[in-house]
Amino acid sequence: MKLVLVVHKNTTALEAFMHAVRKETLAGVTMVPSTGFGRSSGKSYEEFQFSIPSVLASRYVRNTTLISVVADERVERMIELIYEHIPDIDEEGGGLYAVLPIDQAGGMA
Repeated sequence: MKLVLVVHKNTTALEAFMHAVRKETLAGVTMVPSTGFGRSSGKSYEEFQFSIPSVLASRYVRNTTLISVVADERVERMIELIYEHIPDIDEEGGGLYAVLPIDQAGGMA
């Protein structure tokens, strides 16, 4: 099993990706609103201190983080779908994805 994380700001692209994952019944996906400052930033450390007022004031880039536990044999297809539906994932400001090993997982029927 692998943990697949995808962080992106384009909700249209993420929805297309999730629709494709559901259509192929590859895995479930959890969506979490997230904020960050990207790969490079001209902002100071203090500007990235987390607080409710700062989040509400939109000082951060607003993203969505997708979290999915994926069977090993389905990971390659998940990555293909990322590049198909989120083609700017490798560009500056295009988000990111990560695939991490899982030693144990439960709750998956």
